[in-house]
Amino acid sequence: MNGDGYIDETANSEEWTFAKDESVIFRVHGHDISIAGLDLKSGTFTVREHPVGDNNRISMHIGDTIPDFKFADIDGKARSFSEFRGRYVLLDFWGTWCGPCRRELPELERAFQKFRSRRLLILGMDDDKETDTVRKVLDDAGVTYPQSSGETGNNLVYKRFRINRFPTKALVNTEGKVIALDADGVFDREHLEATLDKLLPPGK
Repeated sequence: MNGDGYIDETANSEEWTFAKDESVIFRVHGHDISIAGLDLKSGTFTVREHPVGDNNRISMHIGDTIPDFKFADIDGKARSFSEFRGRYVLLDFWGTWCGPCRRELPELERAFQKFRSRRLLILGMDDDKETDTVRKVLDDAGVTYPQSSGETGNNLVYKRFRINRFPTKALVNTEGKVIALDADGVFDREHLEATLDKLLPPGK
């Protein structure tokens, strides 16, 4: 869609996504469009342009500012992303069904404890609609950092951020700008702490 001749298939690419029972809005050259019709015989499709405001997808590229969003935490309490301004926030998109995601949880908790004095906060973004299983997995892993969970969490993962690969991580700075994504494994278990040590301000 950006004219380079390739379809970007990274974790929350704006050029492709999974969809079910919905008409996905894509941004193409400054226009928000969705597919209105498809004629397989002629190989043509019709698009519909949407007014500003119809597309509530959250873009997550280096330099993008993450807008405020509402979520329910693991206890069902209403929260908002703006609570964390002034902190570095590592967004961790995961699910209880994802083995690699679950194996990372103790390392994430360890990193949270190690770097919280350097203004790090981790926000888990799980895709599970039911929170009972999530709570048990988190308790077993000893996780204490906040979680977006339940119906609102699922909606954030699949409809707003449109994550399609798990786990996916992004580091957001104190002003809400994305400063690192997990391309090339910079946030995997072997590199997590080294990456955070490099990107976070020095401790006092």
